[in-house]
Amino acid sequence: LVKDIRKTAKKWAEFLGVEMPEISMTGKYEETHAVYRGEPCNGQIYQVCFDLANIQIEFIEPIGEEPSYWKECLDRDGEGLHHIAFRTESCEKDLADLESQGYPAVQQGEWKEEPKNGRYAYLDMQDSLKCIIELVGHVGE
Repeated sequence: LVKDIRKTAKKWAEFLGVEMPEISMTGKYEETHAVYRGEPCNGQIYQVCFDLANIQIEFIEPIGEEPSYWKECLDRDGEGLHHIAFRTESCEKDLADLESQGYPAVQQGEWKEEPKNGRYAYLDMQDSLKCIIELVGHVGE
């Protein structure tokens, strides 16, 4: 999570010796169907991803004052590592399994991605794993 995505992404591009990727902006609830702490989430972000050989580094800057998990964490913890993401073949099943173990999703939503729609969920596992875990998959999987 960062306060100035353009500045941070530029520094990372220089460090990695690559072109700076395009910065995108997420939509509001009508597009993302995001839910934050059980309520519809209109929080938006700027995001940029550096795709390297075997890792993707994603930078996120919350936009405005709408409540979201990104804004909550940036306000509380400051800039830095927010989460570790895991791709899953069965996002809905894995999310249900983790929730049954006492790790409810703090925020989750969807995005348009061809040819499928994507889905994400953040689980606050600070007490056990000392980090936030993100599950990433496709809707219906």
